[in-house]
Amino acid sequence: MIGIPIGHSESPRTSLPPSPSSPRGAGLLVVPARARSLLLGVCVAFVLLVGLHLHGFSLAAWHSELDGSAPAEVLLGNARKERWDDWVVHLPLALAQVAHKPRFPVINENIGIGMNMLVPISIPVWHPVALFRPMTWGFFLGRDFGISWMWWTRVLGLLSVWFLVFLILTRGRVGLSLAAALLLLLSPFLQFWSFNAAPFAIYAGLTWLAAICLATATRPRAILASGIALGWSGACLALETYPPYQLILGYLVLVLLVGFLWENRGALEIRRNGGSRILALSIAILIAGAAVAWLWSGARDAIGQLQNTVYPGRRLSTGGDKPLWQLFNANLWIPLQVSNYGSLGRYTSSAASFWLVSPLIAAALLVRRLASREPVPPLLVGLAIYCGVILVDCEIGLPTWFLRASLLGLVPSERALLGLGFADAALLVCFLATSPPLRTADRYADAAIALAWSAWIAFCARSLASALPEARPVWLVLLVAANGVVAFAILRRVSPTALVAALAGGLAACTLWFNPLAVGGSSYLLENPLSRVILEIDRLAGGKTVWSTYGDDRVANLFRVLGVHSLNGVHPIPELALWRRIDPLGVDELHYNRFAHVWVGEARTGTRFGHLQDVLALYADPEEGVLEQLGVTHLLARMDSSAGRRLQPYKPIARVGPFGIFELPLHRRR
Repeated sequence: MIGIPIGHSESPRTSLPPSPSSPRGAGLLVVPARARSLLLGVCVAFVLLVGLHLHGFSLAAWHSELDGSAPAEVLLGNARKERWDDWVVHLPLALAQVAHKPRFPVINENIGIGMNMLVPISIPVWHPVALFRPMTWGFFLGRDFGISWMWWTRVLGLLSVWFLVFLILTRGRVGLSLAAALLLLLSPFLQFWSFNAAPFAIYAGLTWLAAICLATATRPRAILASGIALGWSGACLALETYPPYQLILGYLVLVLLVGFLWENRGALEIRRNGGSRILALSIAILIAGAAVAWLWSGARDAIGQLQNTVYPGRRLSTGGDKPLWQLFNANLWIPLQVSNYGSLGRYTSSAASFWLVSPLIAAALLVRRLASREPVPPLLVGLAIYCGVILVDCEIGLPTWFLRASLLGLVPSERALLGLGFADAALLVCFLATSPPLRTADRYADAAIALAWSAWIAFCARSLASALPEARPVWLVLLVAANGVVAFAILRRVSPTALVAALAGGLAACTLWFNPLAVGGSSYLLENPLSRVILEIDRLAGGKTVWSTYGDDRVANLFRVLGVHSLNGVHPIPELALWRRIDPLGVDELHYNRFAHVWVGEARTGTRFGHLQDVLALYADPEEGVLEQLGVTHLLARMDSSAGRRLQPYKPIARVGPFGIFELPLHRRR
């Protein structure tokens, strides 16, 4: 049981004394009744939303890609083609598992020469690892059910878990905790990335909650339950297998855990039921260890391959590539002002950030420490340092030795923003919930700090206006002033709950328009005219066709959704054995040894590889039969003016809308 010893759910944050009103054995933490009602409402909403197959993914972007038909499944908003991580990569890989025969394999034979599906992306696999990937469970009950399940476990899971985290950090202030959770939920970073980072934040929050319960519970049964929860949530975080997010949030969990327990060390009874705590911790280690061992046993070769990839396996980020003025664009409502982000990033998501106030709070803590000599709570110090390290890394970078020793060299600046946003929100709510008296004399110092903060935001506004011609000067001036007012209100702790709720409402205006509200959508992928023709050709060939697109890597991901074998599309794990068929000496391994969207195009003579970060291009002369050597039997191409010449060696067998389907010569196949 989680909870907070409180006399009133909106009481100020104080030290953590034992609560005589806590249920017996619950320890120091008891969830208020109002918070339990909110969580129950979230559970009911989850059941209804998933039952209706509603979601916010841009899966309907396939309509414009395939036939230009109207996406009837979109109820509100528009599908975002820039969210190709979802509709091109993650969802087709998950649906490929449903379409495979047998379903949910570890090795999906329809992708390349066989792709291990346990890493690096969490998708449904019939394997013990699935126990630690709850956001994939819905696919075992159906395609549309799985899509909806994945969306709402991300959205409502994030809201619920971080509501509980903030509830503990604020000592039971329900309104403030809910407002802070909404502030995160509505942030551009999460909304514009369609919550693809949410699983990491959810598992990190659950890990922290379980660790706090294990340290504070007093009843043996509650202690053991906390150990099981700690092992499971820690394993979930470990098995998401994306080091940048795992590392940056792992450090945040450590800072929150050490800071919170140190602040409340006088109230903890660690030695009480010490044997149960040791047993619970052992169980947690056993569960997490078993999960990692299951993953290792099923994907050892694939993990080794990923570690040795040119991208992202050998990538080392030295920082210094994200100027600070870019990070504060959410404070200035830039998403409502511009459509072209220019140097900030190619897509809306590339420029996405959080509403940030950590430098403001760090400055206030330092000034008050120097002025009053009063100690600053350790948790606030830890969070301020954590945010400061990330900000320094973004602006100027960190020493290489530190990056290697801490493994933060694996975390690019744009990924470190995830940790910064959550730590910033935690710092804000902890500061607002702290209860030292506010002296009248401090008002002038707070006003000076708020004025300095306005000057900083004004500098950011000027830099953003120079980089983004669409930015509106009048809006920027008004928002600079608004940031100053908000800063003073934060420093004086004016109506904290209403203040954070107002910030969340402001972000809602910036972000809620981005993701669509859709119902289902997987049936269109199976039943559109092109898919029906592909499935019929494969059926007549006894299921032995092997497909490739010509000049369009996104459509290539349709084949796996249909359950037919394909050469290209996204390859999360490089297909070294496949490419060695035409590059036996590995001369071009630098190009294809990477996470890649595989694109096939024309070369006038010979065969060559090329790459651009995560795109692998194979340029082949149709006359030389390279695709046949790779086992391709059928080719799908958009029929433009030069298609006839490019595809002359192949036999046309069907035309569906803008696409032509060709059969490759049998005598040249291997």
